[in-house]
Amino acid sequence: MYLNSHIRKIFSRATVLASSACLAMAVAPVAVHAQESFIGEEAETTVGVINPNDQSTRSVSSEMTLDEYWTLDRMSRATPVDATLDLPFAADQATSNSKEVVVSPEVSEREQEASEPIEPFSSSSQTASEAHSRIGNSGAANGKVFFSKKVNGRYKDHVCSASAVNSDNKSTVITAGHCVHSGSGGEFHKNWVFVPEYTIGVAPHGRFKANFMTTTTDWANYGTTPRGFAADFGFVTVNSERGKRLVDAVGGHGLRSGNAGSFKADIIGYPANRFLGSSMFRYTVPVKNENRSSYNFYMSYGCNFGGGASGGAWLEDFNGTLGHIRSVSSFGPANGAAYLGSPIITSKIWDMFDSTASRPVK
Repeated sequence: MYLNSHIRKIFSRATVLASSACLAMAVAPVAVHAQESFIGEEAETTVGVINPNDQSTRSVSSEMTLDEYWTLDRMSRATPVDATLDLPFAADQATSNSKEVVVSPEVSEREQEASEPIEPFSSSSQTASEAHSRIGNSGAANGKVFFSKKVNGRYKDHVCSASAVNSDNKSTVITAGHCVHSGSGGEFHKNWVFVPEYTIGVAPHGRFKANFMTTTTDWANYGTTPRGFAADFGFVTVNSERGKRLVDAVGGHGLRSGNAGSFKADIIGYPANRFLGSSMFRYTVPVKNENRSSYNFYMSYGCNFGGGASGGAWLEDFNGTLGHIRSVSSFGPANGAAYLGSPIITSKIWDMFDSTASRPVK
């Protein structure tokens, strides 16, 4: 997530909630989607090129699988790294008294479009249609993401938060755009895995490896600018793990598009300022729509999640285990002001989800 480093009289700075340690990369072919609103890339499931000058990767080889690479020790050593951005957020907006704004028709369309949450499919006597018709008792649909990002010519390990979404392929993850792509002038991240319900170094459901990653062209082209943040979404299809598709294994949240105005959100993620990001945290807070730098965002106040919480779900109608995702954590302050911002799921974001969710997986 992007966190502000300080608030001036009129302006505040934002930085990213990702995280880092050392690393290697997996080379993957790029596939630009026909639609101009988003791009995608196929992912490899083995570790590729390494940096010979990075002594911490001496044991990494091109034959290493992602399971072998992402040891519990390596995952625990991935720590947040900040990237800064100037966003003209008025000082009087960085309070709980910020005014709501009237959103454009683009933001408001497809208000009723939704994917419904589902529980894991675990009983041999239960049909898939029965399992996917109601909200279940699993909290494992949320998890932590581990990946390799190119920083100053070298690849380093990073972390974000993400969630499983009910979809046609039962294998789709939602996160922030900066958790899958570096932004303007950058590339898709490598060695990407999703670990549902990651807790203190334990991966109870395994590591779901990326099959295909997508993000918006606005994030890929504009990166850490207001326009980039307004489209800071990423969707990833993942391969099956231990013989199960992601949603069949851990359940999946629903997804709602359009502008919700004001609503109560349960924000979930792995903030590094909470036990170094080793456990999942949830914060319940009112959310309102605000205009920042001529773009509409959801804003919440009082939640001081730090680096590593990026990509975590903002859930509406959360029942303690599953709910409907309205957005994901994108930016917030690093100066103790305790607010978080997130983009809105517009029709273009829904189209990206539809395209990603229909892709076949292994």
